[in-house]
Amino acid sequence: MPKCLSKSEKELQLSIADITLKIKEAAMPQGFSGFQLPDPLGLFQSQQDPDAIYQIYSGIPSKISFGEKTFDSGGIWQLYQNNGNNIITLESPTLGKEPYEVAFLTKDFTGGDIYINEEISLKSQLHYPLTYPLDELLMINLLCQGRGIEVHACGVIDDGKGIAFLGVSGAGKSTLANLWKSHPEVAILSDDRVIIRKEKEKFWVYGTPWHGDARAASPGKAPLERLYFITHAPKNYAAALKTKEALSRLLVRCFPTFWSQEGMDFILQFGAELCSNLACFELGFVPNQTVIDFIRR
Repeated sequence: MPKCLSKSEKELQLSIADITLKIKEAAMPQGFSGFQLPDPLGLFQSQQDPDAIYQIYSGIPSKISFGEKTFDSGGIWQLYQNNGNNIITLESPTLGKEPYEVAFLTKDFTGGDIYINEEISLKSQLHYPLTYPLDELLMINLLCQGRGIEVHACGVIDDGKGIAFLGVSGAGKSTLANLWKSHPEVAILSDDRVIIRKEKEKFWVYGTPWHGDARAASPGKAPLERLYFITHAPKNYAAALKTKEALSRLLVRCFPTFWSQEGMDFILQFGAELCSNLACFELGFVPNQTVIDFIRR
């Protein structure tokens, strides 16, 4: 189990990309000691006014009308819609045939009731009820309503400027993060997932708690200056990308909301604006310190 950074509380708040989620106990079993934020989520604990509030219950109702299944991840989570509201179920073969967690959520995902299987609600791994991937799913759905996008990227702040290195699995995001670690003046926002938002006509890049192999995570943010679409190469090179090509690559590396046409429309519009306003490059790199000097030049 990861080290817990926060003390047990009956209510907790965390802010990711300046979007604040609040969880509060509604009905938990006797002896429940409170919620905890596991590492690195403890870094994201917040006192800001919440944008979304979720109440937590022990025990899943015996009779549930899920409604229409709108998306199946092929993994542990599924999304349903019932009377305009959303239902997310989390299932695992190791925990039985029934869902171990069910979230009944409003249409805009800003509130709801989350139920945890009673037999496991006291186990330490569920003292954080927004256990992965639920926290990230909530954030993705909140973002696509005009707030921003989440992308597969390593993000850094160098000399006050934000840089995002976007890549599919194996492209070198964690490798780059480890190379940047040799530069203590540089803040690493994440080695796997960052969030991009627009505020006051400027794009910003934010760190997230969902890290990769380099385990880099930070609640920091910075004005976003450049996008690099990365690949391993025998030598360091950078090739400028036109907007259409950059957008095509961005969409492959973002978190799309296939279950929401409105969300997909926003992601496409936001991505097009992002790629037309920022310098975008294909970056081929050698996995050593020479690429850092190359990027800075």
